[in-house]
Amino acid sequence: WDRYKKLPFKKIEAGQVYTLEPRVTVEGYGVATIEEMVVVQESGAEFLSTPQQEIYLVK
Repeated sequence: WDRYKKLPFKKIEAGQVYTLEPRVTVEGYGVATIEEMVVVQESGAEFLSTPQQEIYLVK
């Protein structure tokens, strides 16, 4: 994506905060998506938000 330029290639470092936004699109049915906030630690990532454990259906 042109608007992101070289951002996808920057090094991930401790102290940085990201949102993870996985999405699944099912043609004819709709979209399922969640957003989780994580902070990068020296030992890995730590969730800042409570990870969603259930699927919610919005009609």
